[in-house]
Amino acid sequence: MKSNFMLLLLALFANSVFAQSSKHWTIYGNDFVYQNGKYSQDEKLTVPLASHVSSLKRLKDGRIFGTSQQGAILVSNGQVRNVKAHEFSSEEHGDPIVNLENFVRGYKPNPDFHELMDLKSAGWDTEGNLYIPDVKMGLRIMKEAGVKGKYVAIPDTYKSTWALYNIVGLDKGFIAGLSKVIKRKDGSSTEEYRFVYFNGTDYKIEKLPKEPSENDKNPLMSAASEREHILTDIFKDKKGRYWVTGKNKVFLFKEGQLEEQFSIKTDNIKAFAVNDKGEALIDMASGNVVVYDINAKKIDMSFKKSKTIICGTLSSSYPKITDIEVDDKNRFVIATANVSTKYNRKNKSFIEEQTFNGGAVVILDLPTYQSESSLKILNSYTDKDEKFLELVGQDHLNDDLGNQYILAVNGESIRKIDAQGNTKEFTIEDLTKKAGYKYPDFKIYTSNWSIDKKSGALYITTPTRKLTFKMKADESVEQITFVLDKKLGGKSAKLMVYDNVNDALWLATGKGYVYHPMNGGEIKYFTKKETGLGTGYGLFQMRMDEKGTLWVSNSKGVGAFTKDGFKVYENPKEGNLSNFIIEDYNGVANCIGGKGVAQIKDGAVNEITSFQALKEALDKKFPDAPNSTMVKKACFDKENQLWVATKDNIIGHFDGTNWEVFTLNKFYTDEDVFDIFLDRNDRVNIVIAKMPAPVITTPTQTAAAAEAAAKETVGQKFEKKVNKSIYFESTVVLVDKNNEN
Repeated sequence: MKSNFMLLLLALFANSVFAQSSKHWTIYGNDFVYQNGKYSQDEKLTVPLASHVSSLKRLKDGRIFGTSQQGAILVSNGQVRNVKAHEFSSEEHGDPIVNLENFVRGYKPNPDFHELMDLKSAGWDTEGNLYIPDVKMGLRIMKEAGVKGKYVAIPDTYKSTWALYNIVGLDKGFIAGLSKVIKRKDGSSTEEYRFVYFNGTDYKIEKLPKEPSENDKNPLMSAASEREHILTDIFKDKKGRYWVTGKNKVFLFKEGQLEEQFSIKTDNIKAFAVNDKGEALIDMASGNVVVYDINAKKIDMSFKKSKTIICGTLSSSYPKITDIEVDDKNRFVIATANVSTKYNRKNKSFIEEQTFNGGAVVILDLPTYQSESSLKILNSYTDKDEKFLELVGQDHLNDDLGNQYILAVNGESIRKIDAQGNTKEFTIEDLTKKAGYKYPDFKIYTSNWSIDKKSGALYITTPTRKLTFKMKADESVEQITFVLDKKLGGKSAKLMVYDNVNDALWLATGKGYVYHPMNGGEIKYFTKKETGLGTGYGLFQMRMDEKGTLWVSNSKGVGAFTKDGFKVYENPKEGNLSNFIIEDYNGVANCIGGKGVAQIKDGAVNEITSFQALKEALDKKFPDAPNSTMVKKACFDKENQLWVATKDNIIGHFDGTNWEVFTLNKFYTDEDVFDIFLDRNDRVNIVIAKMPAPVITTPTQTAAAAEAAAKETVGQKFEKKVNKSIYFESTVVLVDKNNEN
């Protein structure tokens, strides 16, 4: 059958899912560039000055001028290049940019007369006045190219001890920060901050607003309360709005007044910029980078700089973000550098010299997470109630009481969602302690737990210490002790599956399979020699069906076990008959094998879908890739159409006639598809998450990983870092055929 949804998918992937077609990071470092998914050290492409940028200035035409003590750069249409001497003309660009460009190139550090405070602090107004902080007089104004300009002293109260910084021009005049260093009696120091409004003639200087506190009434606490008035950045957006950031608050400057817009209580702000879509990129003191939705007043994303390439380096010591701007394509341009500052010996508020190096210029598109079609991405920031996160896990078990149990991605905890929607979480460590084990275990896999659907009891055996126990529906925990024939492994069980039909447990031990009634009935043994199906590496999965048959996916074939005997369906010459077993929408068991899908029905295993057509679809869509048809995860949707994730993390959808295949790299996710499942609203959920580490890492595995890492080139390491720069450890790509939920 050919559904309307298939036509939607074809249209969807023929065009771009999002407004932007793919991840877009462009990084310019000292001797490299990363652009369009490729790392290069081509001398024609590299921009050495990109590693020394102290500030970014947006020009009227949308280009960005980057200042550096070693020269200047220009950012245009995602390209960065060195600016040649005297490239700008007053007629085309205006006097302020010509003055600043000349000032940058003419600056020479002089130990006797330090004219320059900080290149980042310079700014100009719409009347063409360039304002530069000056150590000697407080402020220098340059109006015409080639003219030294005039000096305007700041008020006497602030003269000689306070320093201007972050000047941003208005229609006439500017707003800026003002700071000074206060020495404490114990030899340490703190800083005071003021907000400055200069109208071209007069100064208005005040503290940033904050909520009153008891400290304000206590003179002894005045120095501490000054920290609440910290001013960290000032940014003028393309709509002409002036944003002023404090310790953790963001203000708008309107008609000479500051109006608070929002705050981020948990962190301190360091740098700020906002684009035309109302997305604010905020550098935080904790090392996080936050994307804040100005319109919705909520955090959309938060990610660690240390886990990204946002600073443009592989170094363990990450350079600081020196400035953020927005280019002509609404992308964020980030300047980073290692900054060395030399302060005036008499007054630490005044900077005599700053050296910027070892950084990069990074240009990035923020991901657009939601599509107007039925294919979209969910994560804790785009899904307002965050309920989807409760469903993310390795495996899902349900009982007849309305409870749902979800095994966490890392295998270290179990989440329970009851019929009323209440959620509880239980760690494996706590459960094994509660069961009374002296040496608790801490992790299980999907093959290590099962459920009694009638009573709601979970049966669990841990993979390392082989601890066996059950958690009842009332959440009490008790040990399970087996007395097995020593030929079948004594007391040790490797896997355990509950048989709802016969109230029994099926066990896989070191020597074979065991049928173990819970009511004291006869224990049945099936040795590996007898069945031909091993219980070691070749055992993939054990699964019960509704009739009380245990189905075993094994490298030798598929075993069908009952208390009265067993039958083995041997693998074909090529490929396993079953790597794992899933149920379709009607509850019929299906084996997902190496060459196709086989259905388990009426005591027989028959192939119903070959993966040959999947291979052809993969080769057509990705002609240069090896294109394995090894399927690692799969589910059936409400129309009994098959969804699969291959070993190469390609998603395939089979409508019963044709395959449609696609990758998820447009979604800014991690590379590993971890699970595919159908939720309670009949939506296909594709989970992308960090793969859990094995319970035991052998010395051989550790050595192999170290050897592989040692062989990686700088470029490969860089690309790996870039690919993980914006992603979430648990991300869900949602396919909703109803297009309603």
